[in-house]
Amino acid sequence: MKRTLDAFEKDLNSLYASYSLEPNGRASGNFGTIVCKSHYQFEIAEIESVGLKAHRSPLPDEFQDRVHLVLCRKGRIGFGQYGRSAVLRPGDALVIDSKAECQVEVFEPSSNYTIEMRRQHLIGWRVPVASAAGRCLGANTGLVNQMNGFVSSIAHEDQKMTGRYAAELQDVLAHMLSHCLPDHDTWRAIELHERITKWARKQVGKREILPEEIAQHFGLSRRNLYRHFERMGTTPVRFLLALKAEKARDLLSSPESSRQSISTIAYICGFSDAAHFSRVFKSQFGLSPKEWRQKAL
Repeated sequence: MKRTLDAFEKDLNSLYASYSLEPNGRASGNFGTIVCKSHYQFEIAEIESVGLKAHRSPLPDEFQDRVHLVLCRKGRIGFGQYGRSAVLRPGDALVIDSKAECQVEVFEPSSNYTIEMRRQHLIGWRVPVASAAGRCLGANTGLVNQMNGFVSSIAHEDQKMTGRYAAELQDVLAHMLSHCLPDHDTWRAIELHERITKWARKQVGKREILPEEIAQHFGLSRRNLYRHFERMGTTPVRFLLALKAEKARDLLSSPESSRQSISTIAYICGFSDAAHFSRVFKSQFGLSPKEWRQKAL
């Protein structure tokens, strides 16, 4: 059944409260559907959506004992919380904390499972919820794949569960999620990467950044810098290209930049070759710069 933006917002807020939605130019008429399955306090929502941005304020006090686990099944979904941002692709997972505001953007037709969990199930986590929230837990992790299969099997379970069995399953899920979280050394690397990203984003569009400058600014040797980026699954060059592409995406999506040509935006963001810019942009966002602008404006 097709759901208008207002109807979909009402459905969403009946579950999670205080979301405000707006279209992002990639849908017309049908913004999403929600199918819920509840086994006592084990609640799973299968959410399909397209073409929207969402903002949610911190939840009221009576809901602040809740945490939501999101498992991406199709498409790409962007999340922001605690100053962090992540884009989920099929198989990825992410935790949303009810105590902080969050932003969501659906870039293309997408679906996800969202599971509501209580904080008491998360006692014994390696890190606080606030440190885990808003970070992508990648599908390339074996345990994340197992967690996806576990939730999918419960979502397709037709037989009603007893309260005790549902509580035990939620304990199992919380235990699996805890072990999907990185160890202490990896958290330190992630936090360093967040600082590097925050600093580098401020420089993009103003001047060219070299890997050696990143190393000097953060007190790293060149060898340790490249080791760090290898641990993050990328290289300094690919990292900087991705930030330039993100800056270009924001400009292409902005009405204030609509009079600027695509080649001008590419130059502003540090690309000297328009063809190279187009390849990088399409590789990262799945659309050419021209296609993105047409859909965004």
